Amino acid sequence: MKKIAKKISIVITLTAFFIIAGLQIHNLLTFPITRGFDATGHIAYINFLKIAKRVPLPNEGWEMWQPPLYYLLSSFFPTLQSIRFLHGFLWIILFLTGFVFLDKFIKNKAVTLLALLTIVTLPVVIYSTPALSNEFFSGVMISLTLVYYCLTKESETLKTKLILGLLLSASILSKATAWVLVAAILIDVFIKSKKSVAQTVQKLAVPLLVMIVIGGWFYIRNIVLFGNPLIASVDFPQYAFSQPPGYRDLKFFTDLSAFLKFDLFHAHFYSLWAGTYFSWFYDGHNVIIPVQPFSKAGVLLIIMSLPLTALFLIGLIREWRSPKKNLILIVYPLLLFLSYVLYNFKLPFYSTVKATFIISAVIPFGYFLARGMELYRKYLLLFSLYMFLYCLLIVKNFWILSWWYK
Repeated sequence: MKKIAKKISIVITLTAFFIIAGLQIHNLLTFPITRGFDATGHIAYINFLKIAKRVPLPNEGWEMWQPPLYYLLSSFFPTLQSIRFLHGFLWIILFLTGFVFLDKFIKNKAVTLLALLTIVTLPVVIYSTPALSNEFFSGVMISLTLVYYCLTKESETLKTKLILGLLLSASILSKATAWVLVAAILIDVFIKSKKSVAQTVQKLAVPLLVMIVIGGWFYIRNIVLFGNPLIASVDFPQYAFSQPPGYRDLKFFTDLSAFLKFDLFHAHFYSLWAGTYFSWFYDGHNVIIPVQPFSKAGVLLIIMSLPLTALFLIGLIREWRSPKKNLILIVYPLLLFLSYVLYNFKLPFYSTVKATFIISAVIPFGYFLARGMELYRKYLLLFSLYMFLYCLLIVKNFWILSWWYK
């Protein structure tokens, strides 16, 4: 009976994958090219590359402080609409990356597929995929680099170190968030080498050198010209801006009232936890979902996310207590979240409370979810039915309708 239940679970999960793939294809074909986070700024960057044939300076446009890799690749597409093929390809890369990683570390195939389904179905992934922005691109690049490091960190071959260096180069040229991964790798190697600086240098000298040579030029240029490797457009007077609330206080980090009110579309104004949660498990910033006073389907989606959150927390605790824990999967999300909080102090606005800033944590999230599911393997069929319903609700919420943006 267990084998039959497992097979049924796998069939149900694979069916859900096809449903979500259909949703992604539909949205990639119908999502307006100028809609999304600062889409016009990203478009201006791409057009600048096509016309000027050089990487812009951070004071030449709203989004032109961003590292250039996503925009360079996008500039080779004949039209803005055709860039969506790159975004669809990125979703497939995330799918394959997640599968390879989970299949390596999770021994139950049904659990692997369920955790993978959750990763590629997370609302933060769904609404980021069609949006013209470097957020999803950088999230996938960092995820790919993180997974490669986890799979090869015991290897001492020159080839492995060179490939890691190339992936780190691509990551830091995708978004400055990748420096958090660099820090996490340094910490992981330092702890694994029994806090030996010499061994840490020996292990990482080649990949870090490759990273600096290939990807470091962008940040070195910023240091030379502006004295700040992480200079952004908001650091220049002509791009300085203000949004509510304009400050961060203790209440911002402790106010959980939005969860009780299901304040899906306004929580990011006053609550870090609720605003982040609603943009991870929903679309609190209305990237895809149209502006509306309230969403019953959205509330149901949030309620259905609670078991996933519980399994994630259980898996995180299991991993932390394990003597063979994969430390970087804990260190990286922690450092990423801390950097996210610090960024909220630098720019204390509603627009900086959004889960796309931490989208590169989707692989660790899926892994901890799988670790939680492992404890309840006898309920796999129930889990698969639950995830099937969850995916149908995702489609209900995110399937773009013709009248949404009129």
